[in-house]
Amino acid sequence: MRHERRVSENNKMRVLIIGVIILVVGVYHTTTSFIPKQIVGTQENDIEYKTFVYTITHTDGTEYYGKAHDGTGIYFTSDKLESDEMIHENDLVRAFFEPENLVEMVKVQKVNY
Repeated sequence: MRHERRVSENNKMRVLIIGVIILVVGVYHTTTSFIPKQIVGTQENDIEYKTFVYTITHTDGTEYYGKAHDGTGIYFTSDKLESDEMIHENDLVRAFFEPENLVEMVKVQKVNY
């Protein structure tokens, strides 16, 4: 009887430890997945930008919608495009932001791979 109780207590402890590990990993994943991953820091005309890459998911005339690999979304209009190159669904674009303002994008350029 004592041996069975000891085995049962050990199993409860293992389940508790596994539960805590899953909880910690879940919290870490949730808190880090809201920020798009920076792909490249780019410097142009002595201004350093933070850049992020998105896949275009939908176009509507001069409006473009996209998602990063981590699920964050982006919306912009053609006035943010650096060139007159056509952007289509599934194209990759690089969005440029000033380092201290990751809300308002400076420009967007199509990524040609």
